[in-house]
Amino acid sequence: MKKILLTGALMLSLISFSQYLQYENLGILFYEENQLSSARSMGMKNAFGALGSDFSAGNINPAGNAVSNNSQFGFTLVNESFSNKASFYQNDVQTDSNSFNLNQLGVQLVFESENKESDVSKLSLGVNYNITNHYNNHWLAEGKGEPSIFYNPDSSIAYVEVSNQSFDRYTSGHQSKLSFSIATEYLNGLYIGASLNTYNLHFLEDNERFERSNDSGDNYVEIFENFWQEIDGNATSFSFGFIKKINKNFRVGLAYTTPTWYKITEESNLFEEDEYDDIGYIEIKYSDDEELYMNNYNKVLTYDYKLRLPSKTTLSTAYIFNDKGLISADLTYKNFKNIQFDKNEFSDINGYIDELARPTYHVNIGTEWRFDKISIRGGYAYVMDPYKEAYNSDNKNGFALGFGYNLGSIKLDFAYDYTQNTSFYNQYADLSSIGLYGTELQNKDHKIAGTLTYRF
Repeated sequence: MKKILLTGALMLSLISFSQYLQYENLGILFYEENQLSSARSMGMKNAFGALGSDFSAGNINPAGNAVSNNSQFGFTLVNESFSNKASFYQNDVQTDSNSFNLNQLGVQLVFESENKESDVSKLSLGVNYNITNHYNNHWLAEGKGEPSIFYNPDSSIAYVEVSNQSFDRYTSGHQSKLSFSIATEYLNGLYIGASLNTYNLHFLEDNERFERSNDSGDNYVEIFENFWQEIDGNATSFSFGFIKKINKNFRVGLAYTTPTWYKITEESNLFEEDEYDDIGYIEIKYSDDEELYMNNYNKVLTYDYKLRLPSKTTLSTAYIFNDKGLISADLTYKNFKNIQFDKNEFSDINGYIDELARPTYHVNIGTEWRFDKISIRGGYAYVMDPYKEAYNSDNKNGFALGFGYNLGSIKLDFAYDYTQNTSFYNQYADLSSIGLYGTELQNKDHKIAGTLTYRF
């Protein structure tokens, strides 16, 4: 039993340190956006901050809701596929995952002023539901890292030859946004809007780690771990914005979203039930010992806290080529350094976020060209990685293509969106000093979207 407890103590420190890093990474994950939207906006890589007549335009800048001349109802279906290549000690494993969801649902009511001499020519009221992030993903890393994570000074057997190490990571859930907006057109060319935004967050991660190590003979030890956490949260923010027509063809826009305070409830097995327990679930099997060590698989801890996600500012511009087409661009600023947890026990984590993260700029460029009832679209986006020490390849780059067909009161829009980047996940964070390395990831995200809009 002493052999088991010593091993458990080593694994305890490993998982505890991993969880310490997880909070910073989770805060950054929840502040990122996955560029999900209506198909028209997605086809232009969401460069819609100075435009309107689309539900996602109001989601970026609420003033865009006043640009439309018609009331409308619409919904969007999105199929999203993730492709991940995990490289661990010169061994590559490819995994793919897929999800299909109702991504957007909204209604917008436009009221024209009957007083032709009024400074306010139009009033728009809207309700829009939008998924801002899908977390359904999976990747697997397998290889033979050195050295072994198993060490027992009291054992006469030295398990020094690693025959297999693996880390299996599953995530699921979503982050959604429900906006109630009001917008108006003032003096025939100035659009002003505001929205109340409510958010719902559900995130689940389930991680499994395994190692089999041998001595110089036939003796071996197998270590299996499982640690998981499930997070549910709700939040509120406000957005304000304006769009100004400089002339018939050129317009600019500015939008601001206030910081968002999430109330979060977390459940996990990342705690100790007593002094002999390990964080998470651990199972250890020895070839020379019939005794199998395992702790409580069913333990659950519930923990409540608050998480502040900082404000966001978007500057936009667009040039309209009369009824032929348009070119638009958005620049978004987000300061990841200002992510903050509310409790005293998170003070070190808040300080670590300040050291770990950086302000970022997102650039979105899109275009649309109309040919009678058909519209052709394209776009490009560049999103800075929020980590200070990120490689250039960690920044997200992507393009989009789309088309639409106008049937009069009904519009059909379709889009394909592609984004790629690299990232790094250190599943052995506290053992990096002895040479054990984490996983290099190559991430590819494919989206296909379809939107039906009914104008009335």
